[in-house]
Amino acid sequence: MYEKINRLELYKEMYQKELEVKETLTNRFISNLSVLTFASAGLAFCVKNVHDIQDDKVFPYFLVFMGIAILSIIALIIVFIGFVPGETYYIPTPEILEQYYQKLVSHYTTSYPNDEEDPEKDEKDPEELADNLFSEHLYTVYKDATTNNMEINHRRFNIISRANTFLFSTIVGTLLALACYVPTFFEDDANVQKVEVVKPKIVDEKKE
Repeated sequence: MYEKINRLELYKEMYQKELEVKETLTNRFISNLSVLTFASAGLAFCVKNVHDIQDDKVFPYFLVFMGIAILSIIALIIVFIGFVPGETYYIPTPEILEQYYQKLVSHYTTSYPNDEEDPEKDEKDPEELADNLFSEHLYTVYKDATTNNMEINHRRFNIISRANTFLFSTIVGTLLALACYVPTFFEDDANVQKVEVVKPKIVDEKKE
């Protein structure tokens, strides 16, 4: 048995789904940004303490790992810049929609001209005519908003996918660079200076 598809309800569901996808992608972006912050902190530690391994055999490997991590961070930042490629469309507020609907009712009730060629038109309920046009308006609003949001979310998804690749390279490079410092943690008296505080004696110079 044939059942007519309610396209307005279909686009409503798709619209809500795209808003959920938008929030999911935003959360993934924030998570990646947090990981990038920790990786940057690790690289800052490496740069600050680079003198500890400059004379070590692992120093050439350290430079390679640092180079990979830094280049990955630069690429990742460039990718993140394009994370917001367009504006998300939202449906109008209920107040705006209600104002539009009341204008339609007023139009068909008072301002709509009589049509002698269609005498049955005057017998139609103005609210019914307004409802039909209002439904068409909602259909267009949901269709346009859903189409726009789907395109934006698709582009954001591709950006996040590329960002994950660079983020993985950043993490691996940073961890390997930090691993070069492991031998220095087991060295005895590495960069340690012993400071002893001596309390001076008070000499009584008074003569008896």
